Amino acid sequence: HINDLLSDYVEWSEYLNIRIEFKIDTVSTPLHLDQKGIDRIFNNLIMNALRYNTDRGKVRVQLIDNHNNVVLKISNQGKGIPESEIPYIFEYLYQGKNALGYKGTGIGLYLVKYWVEAMNSTISVESKRDDWTTFTVSFPKNSVTNTEINQLLTLKDEGISSTRISNQSQLKNRIWAHELSASDSDLRYD
Repeated sequence: HINDLLSDYVEWSEYLNIRIEFKIDTVSTPLHLDQKGIDRIFNNLIMNALRYNTDRGKVRVQLIDNHNNVVLKISNQGKGIPESEIPYIFEYLYQGKNALGYKGTGIGLYLVKYWVEAMNSTISVESKRDDWTTFTVSFPKNSVTNTEINQLLTLKDEGISSTRISNQSQLKNRIWAHELSASDSDLRYD
């Protein structure tokens, strides 16, 4: 799926005189992650990598299959993010000093972090002034996913009236994707 998403940006990167390099590992274990979330994470990070790049710069996209997780790294050449701003870049409406003059709202990275955490994953950033900036998203291979939540809800719809979800922390910020009505009162959290 990442290859499909990447192909959407090749033409635009050529227009901007930016080269996209990518290395995609074959993932040994299928991930059951929210596709809409993956799309939004990838699209925002790749758009930022292209937008905040240098003329004739590069963007690197890596998908790495590690033992317990799959890691997505998106890097670009550009001004970089000042170290003093890194703790704030995922805050709602925050725009760094280097982003002034670019069209943006300060919502993109906030939403990226929201989607990442909704999938029980992590995101980090490393940046050097006038050099490479790398966003790293780590997706665990064995976490509760939206697919599993859908399966739980399907079981409920099939007449199983007392579905218990025992680890609320794994489901934090995920259940919002499923509009539960008041009739779902038998779905409980411990």
